[in-house]
Amino acid sequence: MSKRFLKLILLNSFLATSLMGAAGKVFSSDFYIFPIREIEGLNFNKKSAESRPLIDKKAIDIYDQNAQRQIISSFISNLSTAYPSSVVHASQVRDAIKGKYQYLSNGTTCGDGFVAPVNKSYAVVAGITRASFYEVDRGENIEILVPITMNIQLVKPEKAKIVYTASSTQYTPFVLSKRELNTPAFKDLMTKTLTSNTIKQVSELITLVKKNFNPQESVVKVVAKSSENIIVDKGFEVGFKLGDEPEARLKSASNETLFLFKVLSTSSGYSILKPMSGNPSIGDELLFTFEGPADDSSKPKLMPVYSLEDTQQWSYSVADLFAKDIGFKASFQISPVDINFNDTMNSVRAQANCVPWDKFPSSKTLFDSRVDHPNYFLKFEMFQSPVFFNPGKAKVEENFMTSLTAQVVDIDGNVIFSELGTDLYTLERVGKQGLSLPNAKEISMKNALVEMMKNFLTDAKLSPKQFPITNAEKGKFTVKGLEIPGGQKVAYEILRPLEMKINNNNVVMRILVDQSNNPPVSGSGETTFSYSQVPDYPEIRSGDLISVLSVPRGNVPEISYCGDVAVGKDSLNGDFLLPIINHVAYKSKRYSVSISENKFYQDTNRLLNAGFFKFRLAKPAQTEECFKPGYLVRKNEVNCASNTCALKFLTGAKVGIFKGGSEIGGATYGEAVSVDTIPQSEIDNYIAYKSMTTVNGFRNELLKRLDAK
Repeated sequence: MSKRFLKLILLNSFLATSLMGAAGKVFSSDFYIFPIREIEGLNFNKKSAESRPLIDKKAIDIYDQNAQRQIISSFISNLSTAYPSSVVHASQVRDAIKGKYQYLSNGTTCGDGFVAPVNKSYAVVAGITRASFYEVDRGENIEILVPITMNIQLVKPEKAKIVYTASSTQYTPFVLSKRELNTPAFKDLMTKTLTSNTIKQVSELITLVKKNFNPQESVVKVVAKSSENIIVDKGFEVGFKLGDEPEARLKSASNETLFLFKVLSTSSGYSILKPMSGNPSIGDELLFTFEGPADDSSKPKLMPVYSLEDTQQWSYSVADLFAKDIGFKASFQISPVDINFNDTMNSVRAQANCVPWDKFPSSKTLFDSRVDHPNYFLKFEMFQSPVFFNPGKAKVEENFMTSLTAQVVDIDGNVIFSELGTDLYTLERVGKQGLSLPNAKEISMKNALVEMMKNFLTDAKLSPKQFPITNAEKGKFTVKGLEIPGGQKVAYEILRPLEMKINNNNVVMRILVDQSNNPPVSGSGETTFSYSQVPDYPEIRSGDLISVLSVPRGNVPEISYCGDVAVGKDSLNGDFLLPIINHVAYKSKRYSVSISENKFYQDTNRLLNAGFFKFRLAKPAQTEECFKPGYLVRKNEVNCASNTCALKFLTGAKVGIFKGGSEIGGATYGEAVSVDTIPQSEIDNYIAYKSMTTVNGFRNELLKRLDAK
């Protein structure tokens, strides 16, 4: 028996059971939520904290078991207040509905009391996704900062899908003398303060959830049929998402009629659905329940990539904030991956143990089962300059600069966009009062991210090109007028125009195919693509269109990172300049740059694996030519009197192009800097800080020289 047939039998069995439960109320617009009674990321249930490398054990050890109980209790209490007619205990959730609504807060034996149907229920999961512990030595005192990033997820458990996420980061600072550091009194103060702040954070997140999560019914009309599929008059604007399997009932009928569909294609103003249960007719009005509008599924998917290494923990914060804040405004669908989602679903199934989960095969997503992989990947680079300390009589200033870049990388490892954001930060202290330095650095990073996202929204826009498919046979098709450099892969969509209009829109079906095969083969002015058919979608045929999302640039040299840095003679350390200099190389119109760092591919494929995608991003072969970033930060003159110095120094940057170990081209630019009245103890820090601002100031000139023929 096929898995599809088995799934439909189980589905119909579940629907019949549900319908017998309580006719007239089962398929109301009500929904139910059940809290998962733990805080993911803490070891309350003896889960290993080390399994989450973004969580510093020193930070979570502050939460003792009593603190964790308080947080969980507050989480459940706030959720009950926000949704007074919807909260149920996990043990009240089953594959049926029974009785009058009642929240049994202490749980129940399976089947006793009110029972909520799993297909109308959402699991609510709270978790700490990042916890850090920063210490800064201030002579007799120590500054401690504990950032805690927490999220609350609403999960459709029978489909193993996250439908809404709210997250925030709290920063809890402490200033103490060194003799207080390991005392019981200070540990107690930290526990009480952090617990109080986390309870407040949970409350604010639930307020945000309540504001944004309120599933509503939408009336959707069947306006046409195409083969076995139906076409309806609503699209992603009401909540249809590619690949979802929403349920609906007839608006005009009693609650006995229920349909299940799979969303094959959706656009603005219409969707193409495959009926999986039931057979609606043209003209039928259906009631669907959606959690909210969806992003435009015609936009290519972009997955932010982050590292789990201690020195790269900032990348998780950047990726998280990018995905959360950029929203639907980008020309990409932002598709983050939760690396802990498998653990989340294990907790959901364990606590909602009255649900016969074997009836819901979609609740257990299989590794390598998804073919709708991201089309592009977002790589981040960030550095912050050394801190220049500028003492004064009334106040003290600490100055530093942050640079943050993001590269959009295609499925062949090529950089197609690179965007930069910077921030100059001055931390002022009056009478030793003010932000801690770690806190200031996090704020500066966010400021740089905001600028980078602004540039991303303006500049990172694809220009897809469409070509007719001239020949198609099983597993491959040919396109004339398109040639792709040998061995390269491209992201594409298959479009099938249907001869109809809905809401003044020409109806086009997007045909999902498994592109995880060999690269296309080009020659004699045409290209042949190989693919595998995806269940529920038709075979590709002549007359369909291929939309290539970003056509590779031809007739430009291909380069990648050589693997090392060119450092000028007698230079101070200037590695903090590298994101800006690399950005210049990535932006070049004269070269096509591919990513060659192994770590990026390891991080990307770890996320693809965690997201259950079949696709893996392969590292391209090393290019014949490569680029090497370089810098020179050199003191020329230092004249000091009474601990105050006048300086002259040189800052230079270069992008060298190499072949066979020899430099064959590139660009160099530099500027001399003079300054008076720098504290003698701060000479190197000032030069570093000023060098970073200088290189950022002349990066466009460096790019202009690199692109010059």
